[in-house]
Amino acid sequence: MNKITSLLLIILLLGACGKEKQTPTLRKQTQGKWLTIDSVYASDTKALTETSEGKFFHPVISANGKYLFFTTESYNGLWVKFLNENKIKVLSSARGAGYKFSINDDGTKVFYRLRIKTSRKHRMNFSLIMQDVVSGNINIIATSEKRISPPVFLNGELIYFLGDKVHRKKIEDSAGTLGGNDKWALIHFNGKVYKVLPDTVKELNIGKENIIDIEKSPIGDKIVFTIRGEGIYVGKINGEPHYIDSGQHPSWSPQGNMIVYTKEKSDGMKILHNEIFIATVSPVKIFNLNLKGETPVWHPDDEHIIYSSGNGKILKTKINIVSKR
Repeated sequence: MNKITSLLLIILLLGACGKEKQTPTLRKQTQGKWLTIDSVYASDTKALTETSEGKFFHPVISANGKYLFFTTESYNGLWVKFLNENKIKVLSSARGAGYKFSINDDGTKVFYRLRIKTSRKHRMNFSLIMQDVVSGNINIIATSEKRISPPVFLNGELIYFLGDKVHRKKIEDSAGTLGGNDKWALIHFNGKVYKVLPDTVKELNIGKENIIDIEKSPIGDKIVFTIRGEGIYVGKINGEPHYIDSGQHPSWSPQGNMIVYTKEKSDGMKILHNEIFIATVSPVKIFNLNLKGETPVWHPDDEHIIYSSGNGKILKTKINIVSKR
């Protein structure tokens, strides 16, 4: 075992230690078309973490709704909350571990990247880590002086760039199966966007530059992304994107007909806080939830959102949707 790998293992082991409610018509389809949404409002906010447990930001929830992951405001360290047990566990205290990590289909394995300074001046080593969420066991997937892309998990395979080359590794879930039925995924790396398929990876021409957030729809071939200084766009992989709104950190609803995102609220001189909005994507209709918060994501139950309060709490809020029949 070389010195770099030994140092990495030591670091990892140290770190692992008042509005009247209406009965909503939820997001349903009628003869292939979405019902017209008249209004959207938030209710029943619940704290999933308290600041006494730590100040947490940037939540990510597993597809089965069992595991909630979060990090610090600057992405240092990575934690998981077992929602069925109401228990928080630290996975890593390493710098940058919470930045653009990935989880497998059942949420039992998490994949994150680390940077470690070498003895050579201005040189870094990059590592990709797999960690079992329940046991805490750690495996080093890759270590290199070349940069490693944010990893994606697609149908039982962990896929990532190491430098300019694509690497794949089959990963079993907790049941010993590969699982998954997604048709494609996205990697955003070195200013380029790639469509990841089971047998190939293709660079996409989005038609826009300065992309800072991008996410695929859970249904169909749409994507949502943020352009620095402009706002949020939605479009098909091979189509012309259309503008949604100013804002950032968009996240798809499970049925792929809406996004949740944040907008900065300022007094003209400084940013006061972020507010959370929901927009339908076709046609575009925007709803202010009157919630202060950051980096919202949709819960897989399609009825709640999870987000950071902005001061270190992770919150869960019910989304009520009223539609024309």
